[in-house]
Amino acid sequence: DNKALDILKSYGELSVEGNTVIIRNFNGEPSAINAELAKLGYLIDSFNYEKTGLEDYFLSLIGEKSG
Repeated sequence: DNKALDILKSYGELSVEGNTVIIRNFNGEPSAINAELAKLGYLIDSFNYEKTGLEDYFLSLIGEKSG
């Protein structure tokens, strides 16, 4: 739904993979997304917030995995 995606774009860079929306470079509060979408009648099936550490971020840039 374009209306929902427009709202989510205000929180960062979007990518859509099937029914999953990923927001990178997230700027805001995760609970604010849920509240804003709920007010408009959207129901969130699941919500996951992951923060990438500096080492993982750097390795993703150069194409390697940590571990």
